[in-house]
Amino acid sequence: MAMRSGLLAGVSLISFVVAAVPAVAADLPAKIPARAPAAPVWSWTGLYIGTHAGNAWDRSEWLSGSGELAALPRFRGTGTSGGAFGGAQIGYNYQTGPWVLGVELEGSVADLDGNARCAMAQAVCNTRIDAMGTLVGRAGWTFDNVLVYGRAGGAYAHAKHIVTAYNADNPAEGDSNRFGWTAGAGVEYAVSPTWSAKLEYDYLHFGTDQVTISSPTESLEIDTRQQIHRVKVGLNRRLDWGLPGLPASGVAGGAGFPVKAVAPSVPAWTVEVGTRVWYSEGRYQKDLMDNVNPGRLNSRLSYNDMTGIAGEAFGRFDHRSGLFVKGNFGAGALTGGTLHDEDFPSEVVYSNTVSDMKDGRMRYASADVGWNVLTGPTGKLGAYVGYRYFHERGNGFGCAQIAADETCAPAVPTRFLGLSETETWRGVALGLNTQVQLTDRVRLEVDGAILPYASRTGYDNHWYRADINPQIESGHGWGGQLEAILSYMITPQWNVGVGGRYWYYTTTDARTQFPGEVSDSPMKYTAERWGGFLQASYMFDSTGGEAATPAPGGVFKAPAAAPPGWSWTGVYVGGHVGAAWGRTEWTTATGTGREVWNDVDGIVAGGQVGADYQMGQWVVGVEGSWSWSDLDGNASCGRIYTCNVHADGLGMLTGRLGWASGNVLLYGKGGVAWLRTDQSMLYNEIPNAYSAKETRTGWTLGSGIEYGLMPNVTAKIEYNWSDFGTKSVAMTDQFGGVIPVDVKQTVQDVRLGVNYRFGQTGTVTPTRAMRPFASLLATGPAMSWTGVYAGLHVGGGHAAETWSNPFGPQVFGDDIGSGGWLAGGQVGYNHQIGSVVLGAEADISAANFDGTNTCFVGLNPAIGGVDCRSQLDALATFTGRAGWAFARNLVYVKGGGAWARESRELNLVGVDGGGVYRTTAGRWGWTVGAGIEHALLPNVSVKLEYDYVSLGDDTASFGLPGGFAAVDNRTVSQDAHVAKLGVNYLFNTPVAPLQAKY
Repeated sequence: MAMRSGLLAGVSLISFVVAAVPAVAADLPAKIPARAPAAPVWSWTGLYIGTHAGNAWDRSEWLSGSGELAALPRFRGTGTSGGAFGGAQIGYNYQTGPWVLGVELEGSVADLDGNARCAMAQAVCNTRIDAMGTLVGRAGWTFDNVLVYGRAGGAYAHAKHIVTAYNADNPAEGDSNRFGWTAGAGVEYAVSPTWSAKLEYDYLHFGTDQVTISSPTESLEIDTRQQIHRVKVGLNRRLDWGLPGLPASGVAGGAGFPVKAVAPSVPAWTVEVGTRVWYSEGRYQKDLMDNVNPGRLNSRLSYNDMTGIAGEAFGRFDHRSGLFVKGNFGAGALTGGTLHDEDFPSEVVYSNTVSDMKDGRMRYASADVGWNVLTGPTGKLGAYVGYRYFHERGNGFGCAQIAADETCAPAVPTRFLGLSETETWRGVALGLNTQVQLTDRVRLEVDGAILPYASRTGYDNHWYRADINPQIESGHGWGGQLEAILSYMITPQWNVGVGGRYWYYTTTDARTQFPGEVSDSPMKYTAERWGGFLQASYMFDSTGGEAATPAPGGVFKAPAAAPPGWSWTGVYVGGHVGAAWGRTEWTTATGTGREVWNDVDGIVAGGQVGADYQMGQWVVGVEGSWSWSDLDGNASCGRIYTCNVHADGLGMLTGRLGWASGNVLLYGKGGVAWLRTDQSMLYNEIPNAYSAKETRTGWTLGSGIEYGLMPNVTAKIEYNWSDFGTKSVAMTDQFGGVIPVDVKQTVQDVRLGVNYRFGQTGTVTPTRAMRPFASLLATGPAMSWTGVYAGLHVGGGHAAETWSNPFGPQVFGDDIGSGGWLAGGQVGYNHQIGSVVLGAEADISAANFDGTNTCFVGLNPAIGGVDCRSQLDALATFTGRAGWAFARNLVYVKGGGAWARESRELNLVGVDGGGVYRTTAGRWGWTVGAGIEHALLPNVSVKLEYDYVSLGDDTASFGLPGGFAAVDNRTVSQDAHVAKLGVNYLFNTPVAPLQAKY
């Protein structure tokens, strides 16, 4: 289930860090020597217990089968499963000097689920993992209160395997207990002598195993192989007793570390949490090649103008050592767009159908851990490694033919769902992040990441082609992301901002398999999404208030304890928004007892009312909530039905039990849940639908964290699991027909909420003093930009190329969009006169911009169009620059000449004996751009820059055979939009030393 795969890692990253940091301030000692070393006050040595949550994805390979499966020319199938997991761990550490050795036992409940095509694509092979465990040794190195560690040992997983043949009434099922090995790494941060938070990656390998699967009529043996990748966050509590003969937590085992006090102006840590609203547009393209002749294009699906809106929560934790952890999660809707579905087979007439894209879904998440490699008085530059998750489902309604084929002629009305494209990308990210303080209130943050490896799992459902549904797609490739945020500090805690981002994903190896075919059909998939967002965030740090005053004798006070006098007792009301996902199982959907299932996902928004009563640190309460929801999902029910579930309401009445530390509350909840649903079954061969509406009752369990922002205002983040069991539903149609269906439903949700509490709850002390306002128009430069500089840059962009068509204006085609990454270097010279900076710069980049589209529609009446490709692998500019300097900043414009090396490809395979033709040439043009540069250090600056590049008109000469002369030597025009993040070293001496302002 794709939704499970991304959200919990982002949720837990924020909730654990936010919970642990302020909640344990009171555990720190009152006074810590700031100078001469003293006896260690604490070490990592001791026994601990904890909890964790995250997401995982696995690669399941179905290798071979016995009986009738062994007689098939091909049984093998490969699929990707994904989902959430959570559980508990217990372990023991022993520290000697800076080294920490330990052992850990961990167990998790899981909800990993995914499909593969197998048995010559005439069956769906499903893998579900519901439990995992590891027993590992750990070895790490600690500095200050940070532990970086590796782990390795044994691994366990419980898996259920289901093979559902299209012509079978009942699936064959089997369970297996898998044993293998695991290796991983992580970082753990001690927020007090008793609490620590961690971020961790694990790889689990289970090798090949034989599993028995059974149906009511037979038993078969299958060979499977599995490997799992996991990203998780955790919270550990150290106990005050040790193992026999070994010290307890908090007792130095040879050498520990102090929870250090630092100068009041440097908090030990800083946390920022917030929300965003992202308005975006996207473009996606899927090219399906022939399985016998892989060079021949069979089909192309082009999704254009895919508009979307999403809500997002984000968080960032910065430690004084330079360590930072950040993450986000978001969910929303795809609100509009257009699909062109083209078919190119030579034995039929070219087809190009158009559908309206609407009512889709999207969600995404990230988790990063990094280190600031450059830190100056007004900014920092860090490198990180992380994880990315991106899922979307587009729904195409209606169908109209714009070519000569008979498909969708006459047109199918747009009220009918015809096609759904579902894709999930998961990958590792390597990136750079910079934050620069342009003024005392204005901050610029730029983040760029390359995804060197990203897996893609997809489902293509043509709802009137139940014989091929779901068309399962697998593959891998790479991607890139670029983001910039300009934020303004309203108060010391509250910030607002505006930003933009660009995402790009593409496959280098992808494929699918059609029923009855032995060989796979190669695929190429490209996805782009870009847009702008608004955000608001809240910041707090370890000081807990105004900068602490040094105590006598050079001893600094520990971070302030939680606000005194805070009480959770009282009545509250509030609102919430979030994302939800779930599963519906139809066990008698076709009257044959055959089990099918579909995933649902969407958003939730609503309100809650409740009351809490605090007794010491324990808080008990009751809460009622109701959410408007937009959960939706489809699945093929047998060969002739499409099953749909839509839920528009989710209610809960729960008790709450929590543990409070000042204005932080960690809680669990449980009670009754209600779900208002609309279920329908569309009979595909005859336009007829069976439907039923009902409100279902079930149970719910959840947990969360609530934080006091103001004396009467709290914010919370919460996860809930709701189970509505199995119920028999009578599905009726307009003619009085009835089909009995047994429906089982579960729903999970993550929600972000705000509560207003009546009565005085307590006080919240500001986290730091207000810094004086500094105007953007600060007079006089703080440094000189004069001198020679050299540097490096990375970035991404989008190019558009138009091929002239000799057959006249076309309804579709001839414009090729391409996107990708670039990286290179620059050298230049600046001369500063007052606040004006003039200069010249040359840069060169290696690039990988790649795109395809249909072109030359009209070349052959039967074929219609052919495949054109544009690639750009090098880009250089030679420009003058003019800018204005203030404080440590330089805002500039640039303009001059540009050069690019581009390759063009014309694929005529399948057209009158044609082949693939390619030409490569250098092109000259011009460029204009603008950017902002900030001096981190006297000789080191970072910059963010946008460039527009126009390469004008050129002639594409392929040297084609005579029969294709009409499409040779055509005029091609191209332009590109590029964004870069760069670092420069300036060979000069600053006019005045830079002064730290915080």
